[in-house]
Amino acid sequence: MVNLGSRKVVKKITIQVTKTEDNETAVIKQVAFVESTLTKAPEAEAAKPQNVSATAGAKSVSLSWDAMANVTGYKVYYGTTQNGMTQVQTTENNRITISGLENLKKYYFVVVGTSGEWESATSAIVSATPLPDSRPVAPTTLQVTSMDSALRFSWAKSENAMGYLVYYREKGADQWISSDVGDNNSLTVGNLTNGVTYEFCVEAYNQAGVSPRSVIAEGAPKAQTINGPAYGKPYLQRTDHCSF
Repeated sequence: MVNLGSRKVVKKITIQVTKTEDNETAVIKQVAFVESTLTKAPEAEAAKPQNVSATAGAKSVSLSWDAMANVTGYKVYYGTTQNGMTQVQTTENNRITISGLENLKKYYFVVVGTSGEWESATSAIVSATPLPDSRPVAPTTLQVTSMDSALRFSWAKSENAMGYLVYYREKGADQWISSDVGDNNSLTVGNLTNGVTYEFCVEAYNQAGVSPRSVIAEGAPKAQTINGPAYGKPYLQRTDHCSF
């Protein structure tokens, strides 16, 4: 039997062995491939990775696809936009896990088969968004900005947070009022009473759970003072003639 390695014969190979002078069995040490084997995949629809799937992990995405014949490996191109898949990783197998990605950011991927310098057509584009495997930490850096009959609450964004729940109440009240503000990190609440102190705190959440509540911050709305002219009356300066 002749070992053809990883190549698959696509044309008939005929090997003729003549009898040696000493009647010993001839040994074939090498078969030279010219046109009788496939040196690259055909340029056809099937000549590209099929059934590519992407599964999101924590700061990673795992990809798999159907193995291709007559290739020695694969390249995976990826990026955060469909027109910006400039990063690349290689593998000899029909699966790979790409790590070091950013959670909650969408990534796009295509796969090509390779054989030497040759590359197949690209696969269909797939996408996945890495997800955190633990809940966020409590929000920090809470601030309260006073306005006329209103307060603006703000805080620093928490890593791996998909959204925020804001709780506020008049200081000393039993019940909190809650508001889901999505991924915004501020909330303005109106129809409050000037001079009355209000408290607020925040929770961050993602698909893994809800963070502990933040510390409580407080503030009071206050009426805005509008200053009039310096002497109490409007003042109009006039000149006899316009000058240019």
